[in-house]
Amino acid sequence: EAAAPAAHAPSPHDRETARRRGDAIHRLLEALPPLPPEARAPRAEALLAAAHPELSPELRAGCAAEALAALAHPDVAPWLAPEALAEATLSADLPGGLRLIGRVDRLALAPGRLRLLDWKTGPAPETAPEAYLRQMAAYRHALAELHPGAEIEAALFWTASGRLEILPP
Repeated sequence: EAAAPAAHAPSPHDRETARRRGDAIHRLLEALPPLPPEARAPRAEALLAAAHPELSPELRAGCAAEALAALAHPDVAPWLAPEALAEATLSADLPGGLRLIGRVDRLALAPGRLRLLDWKTGPAPETAPEAYLRQMAAYRHALAELHPGAEIEAALFWTASGRLEILPP
């Protein structure tokens, strides 16, 4: 009877490639939303060629396709509104004497309502990992301090699977 292949942790090379891939996708998700949809693909190719020449053309094409699919997903439209902010920096005091300084990938502001979205480029788990829940809870807390009484909706968007996960308050 043949033994099952041993599970292994990603090699440092795999982790570095995943990090660079995530950086490339995030760069596109920050830069492309203001453009008309028909202008996004050519701009994505140019951005990635300039910013990530170390990535293979196949990997850059995959990053562009993933980012473009995320931007075209109908569930993310509220976070892509013209008045929404990309890479919005937050700073606030948290309970326990802690200070938060963070950056929200997308922040949509409307009277009485705030929507924050964090893009996740890794594989989508069944439910959000605790670290991501804590991250988004800290962002919510900071926004609640800055906008008392506003309804705050937090979500994660898993780019590889095209899944939007609205987080509970």
